Amino acid sequence: MAAAAHLTLADLIDRGMPFWLPPGGRGNGLTDHAWAQLLDVRSEVAADEILLELNHAGVPGYAARVHQPPQQALRHSKTEAVRLRIWVGCSAYGRAEITIMRILPNLVKRLGTQILS
Repeated sequence: MAAAAHLTLADLIDRGMPFWLPPGGRGNGLTDHAWAQLLDVRSEVAADEILLELNHAGVPGYAARVHQPPQQALRHSKTEAVRLRIWVGCSAYGRAEITIMRILPNLVKRLGTQILS
């Protein structure tokens, strides 16, 4: 018979950044105990600028490629733009939303609406 697992918040905090975030990404130098997805972008340049602006706002940020399941990857061309997911530290989630809303119009103006997933 299966039983529910019980983990306290302290147990999750002790697991560190790799527990919360996908491998192979890059951060902005700030860290947090817990992370949440904020948005997906289709541009390395956009992801880098977002991480930089989040850092200036004191918001921990992380960007990692979103990998498609093999059956979906076969249906898409290799020239399709990359998709990156932006993660932010939960302790600064509100500040992250405000920062994104402030910089997003300029990013879309410079890089086009296709940068958003």
